[in-house]
Amino acid sequence: MTLIIILFIAKLKYGVKRWSSGADIHFYPFSWLFFKTGAKVQANNNDVNWDISWRNYIELPTQINFNAQYMHNSAYWQTRLRFLKQVEYSMGLRYDYSTLYNQAQWNPRTKIIYSPVPGVRLWASSGLYSQFPDLMTIISRGEPMDITQRSENLKAEKAVHNILGFDWDMTENSYLKVEVYNRKISDLLVADEDSYLAENMGEGLANGIEFTLQNSGHLFLPYNFWANYSYSVAQYKRQDELHWNIFRF
Repeated sequence: MTLIIILFIAKLKYGVKRWSSGADIHFYPFSWLFFKTGAKVQANNNDVNWDISWRNYIELPTQINFNAQYMHNSAYWQTRLRFLKQVEYSMGLRYDYSTLYNQAQWNPRTKIIYSPVPGVRLWASSGLYSQFPDLMTIISRGEPMDITQRSENLKAEKAVHNILGFDWDMTENSYLKVEVYNRKISDLLVADEDSYLAENMGEGLANGIEFTLQNSGHLFLPYNFWANYSYSVAQYKRQDELHWNIFRF
C-alpha cells in the first residue's frame, strides 16, 4: 500500500470587470404564435494571479497569470407555438462568439409544455449549451489549471441538457415545482497531470432532482417563505480513463 499526501500553499487573487449592452425584440403576430430575438455585446477584463508559496514533491505550476481583455458577442432566436390551450411548443437557437478564442458556437434548444388542467404543467426540454474557458474555469475546478498557455488549442466546453419538469399552482399564493435533469458534458477542460495545462480531454455526467415550494401566507403558515431541496451526482473523467471522479463543486 502506498500513501501519497499532496500539500501546497497557494494565494489566489482575481478581479473581473464586465460591461454589456443588449436588446430584445418580442413579436406577437397571433395569440398562438410568438417570436423573440435578442443580441448582446459584452466586454470582459479578467485578471487572475495564482502564486504557489510552498509545496511538496508534486509539480504544481509556480505561478499562473491570466490577464485577458476580450469580447463575447451573443444572439438568440426563439419561436413559441400554442396548440389549443393544453400544449405549447418552443424552439430556439443561440449563437456565441469569443474574440479570445476566435470561435463561434451554435446551440439549438427545444421545449414542450402540456397543461392537462388549469394550474398544472408538465414539460420536457432538451438543448445544447456551451461555455468558453474563462476566469471561473480556473477557480471553480478545485485543482490548479493553466489556461494561459496553448490557448489557441482550447475549445468551448459543451453539454446536452435534458429536463423533465412538473409545476402546480396549489393555491393563488402557493406554488410547487419538481425537476429531474440529466446532463452529458463533452470537451470538458481538465488539467494535464504533469504540467497542469488545460486540455479539452474530459467528459462529464450530472443527474439530479430539485424540489421547490413557495408560499405567500395562505397555505400552511401566515408567512411568506420558500423551500428548496436539491440532490445531484456530478462526475467527470479524462477520455483515456475508466474510473469517474466526483466534481468538488
